[in-house]
Amino acid sequence: MKYTELKKGMVVELTCEDDKSYLYTVMVLPVVKKDLKTMINATHEGLYGFRGFWYGSDRNKHKNYGKIFDLSLFKDTEIKLIKQNTVGLTNKQLRTLID
Repeated sequence: MKYTELKKGMVVELTCEDDKSYLYTVMVLPVVKKDLKTMINATHEGLYGFRGFWYGSDRNKHKNYGKIFDLSLFKDTEIKLIKQNTVGLTNKQLRTLID
């Protein structure tokens, strides 16, 4: 899947071409200019992958996640769509999926 095809709320799996055992399942969320002024570990605006849904119950806020991945650094062959959106998933099911 191409980085340009990603949308907020998608669940994707990230791999590394060099090491196929290196897998992460992440939630795609946008980081905007306002977020960069907070203590988020991001260098630019754009879509990032988040995992570790540990700190709250709002799945659409990046502050509720523990890990962040810059999706623009991954090749198209290293991003695989798992779910188009999280509609129908409970927070417990989402935690299980991406933790």
